[in-house]
Order: sequence, then structure tokens, then C-alpha cells
Amino acid sequence: MGVSPRISAPRLGRALGPGDVRIHYRAVDASDAAAEASARRVLSSDEQERAARFVFARDRAAYVAAHALLRNALSAYEDVSPDAWTFAQNGRDKPALAARHAGAGLTFNLAHTEGLVACAIGRGLDVGIDVERLREDVPALELASRFFSPAEVAGLAAGAGSARARRFIELWTLKESYVKAIGQGLSHPLDGFGFALSGSSGLRFEAPAGVDAGHWQFVLYAPSARHRLALAVRSGESEGVRITLVGGDTVAARLLRASS
Repeated sequence: MGVSPRISAPRLGRALGPGDVRIHYRAVDASDAAAEASARRVLSSDEQERAARFVFARDRAAYVAAHALLRNALSAYEDVSPDAWTFAQNGRDKPALAARHAGAGLTFNLAHTEGLVACAIGRGLDVGIDVERLREDVPALELASRFFSPAEVAGLAAGAGSARARRFIELWTLKESYVKAIGQGLSHPLDGFGFALSGSSGLRFEAPAGVDAGHWQFVLYAPSARHRLALAVRSGESEGVRITLVGGDTVAARLLRASS
């Protein structure tokens, strides 16, 4: 397995080395019209048009906040105005910086859910991030039997009630972070790989056939009492990666698990 990532205290600066990943996140209040209006000012015209098409205010607020967060986060590491970043899709249908910004070498991934948005920024690394809101009404075993590995299903079957629902969300968040890092999203079969969660903090990546698990690191956070956040990083660096939380309530955020 890979070396455990080094988790740093909140610290922000323009220096972002080859092994650094910064997680930027913030809470979102769909009723805060002033915050949404401020965030909209850095979005492109295409992003603003897409935001206007959302039917529900909570979805529009999350979209606007997430894309504004990403633009401001990228500008923390390069001398580019937040509203000047342009984006493209790479060969794997994964969002990336447009060719005009290629010299920066920045990589990123973006996620949002009800009440929380987050992005991961790296340099020359494949990164994937996902955030999910905890729900007690999720049909955990029904969904897991359709999408998860047999070992993950068996682990969920051993739990019950809110603990089972929470574990399902944690596994789903980890799995989404991986498929987003490789640029395939939910088109990638979710039952071909898995995560073994043991004890209070153990996390092991059960990689798909042909994938070296030692090239991957994962972390699972509780950025709030109601949310889970997972990060996947493929680096191949023997010393692992250095992960820093930025923004949000970094004092309240808890690191739940890190792969080893």
C-alpha cells in the first residue's frame, strides 16, 4: 500500500509543490442572496447561464458557490484573476484548465452537495474529490447490492440503522472520489474496486485489476457534522502527498480516515 498522506494544518500561500494538494471548502446557505450575487461576479457567461437554468434555489446556490470557490482557489496559486480562468474537457471527459493556462500545471476537481462545496487543487497530480450529505433514509443495502463490491456489501449488512447509512455514504464518497480522479465518473463499474474500513480509522484501497494501489492515497473527512468529504490522489510519489485543508471551519473539521 502507499505511504500515508501527511495532513497539514490550515496554511495558504502561493507555493504549491509537486506533492501538495489543497482542499478548499465552504458551507453554502441557499437563502443568502447577497453571497450568491457576490459569487456570480467571477463566473463566466456560460456558467451564469447554466446557473440560471436550475429549478431549485439550493441547486443553483451550490453550483454558483462551487464554481466561484474553484476560480478563487486557483487564483491563490497563480497570478490570474478569478474571472479570467477558462476550462476545457481533457481526453477522459474530465474538467481541466484550458490550453492557455497549461504552463501553470495545476490540476483540480470540484464537488458540491446540499450545504457544502469543495474543490481540490494540485500540481501535476490526478485528484478527485466528492462531498455528500449524511442521510438516514438512504436504502443502503439495496443500493450497495447493485453497485458495491461483495466485501463492501457484506460489511454494510453487518451494520444497522444510522451506522449503516453513515457507512454507506462514506463508502460512496470514497468511490466517487476515485472515479472522478480517473476521469470516468459513474460510468466506471463501482463493484470492481472497493474500500475496507476497519476500526476507528483504518482505510484500505482494494484496487481494480491492473491498478497499483500503492500509487493512490485517500482521505476521508467530516467537514461538518452533516457531511463527508473524500479525496483521491494518484501521484506515484514514494513519499506520499501533503494535504492541507483551506477555508471552511478547519478547526471543527475532523480527519476520519487516511489510507496507508
